Amino acid sequence: RKRAGDGDGIIAADEPGRRAPNGERMHPRNLYKEQNPDFGALATRQPFLKPFLKKRGKGRFGIDFTKWDATKALTRALLMDHYGLVAWDIPDGQLCPPVANRANYIHWLEDLLRLSRPAGVGETGAEVVGLDVGVGANCVYPLLGASINGWRFVGSDITDVALRWAADNAA
Repeated sequence: RKRAGDGDGIIAADEPGRRAPNGERMHPRNLYKEQNPDFGALATRQPFLKPFLKKRGKGRFGIDFTKWDATKALTRALLMDHYGLVAWDIPDGQLCPPVANRANYIHWLEDLLRLSRPAGVGETGAEVVGLDVGVGANCVYPLLGASINGWRFVGSDITDVALRWAADNAA
């Protein structure tokens, strides 16, 4: 599928076709179900994102998702602005997760936990502790799970780099 700008990799915040009709691919509780974030407004609140914005016309802005630094800045901005993180960073070469997609997984886990709850156990009071095998430097599932639901996580990984950065991101 062609993207805006004839293959330049830039996606506009309100570009048609980037969301399935009626947000079908997004979980109903996902913050991004109805539309992409307003990149211009987000950059006003998170100024480190501004250098990565590309003017698309009519007050719209896009981000070049082919640039790792741009996706990293967007992920950081979304985690800080929409999920209350104070800081977030990852070293070069580490996986930079798409926040909306990873939030979907957290919401699907909520649904599965709700469906598997023993009879007589209410919605509140049950503590959830997750295990993230391969947590990575980004630590995104524990961060989103804690932010959205107050869940706690144990993360494991095979590299010291991932564990150090994950610990810093979770601090």
